[in-house]
Amino acid sequence: MSGQRGGNTNLAPAEGGPLVILPHIPAQTFEWSPDGKHLMYVRNQHGVGNIWSEPVLGGEAKQITHFTNGMIFQFAVARDSRLAVSRGPLISDAILAPDGG
Repeated sequence: MSGQRGGNTNLAPAEGGPLVILPHIPAQTFEWSPDGKHLMYVRNQHGVGNIWSEPVLGGEAKQITHFTNGMIFQFAVARDSRLAVSRGPLISDAILAPDGG
């Protein structure tokens, strides 16, 4: 899934144990890596979106894509680690329309 929303990403082991909180990974914008050891997510910096991978048991995040323009709207990870990415410019126009009266 993609899209930038607020909130933390929290992981709870199925067999019990401590809750892992990843506050810098926006809720609902991540995918599991094929090996189940990383969360992959979109990080937007300076108007450019890239995919990052963060180990769930701790460690440094790694930048996966190296785009220099555009935003990522959606992405998916295949079992063989290939990425499908929907991306492009973010365009927003405001138009003032007369009320017709």
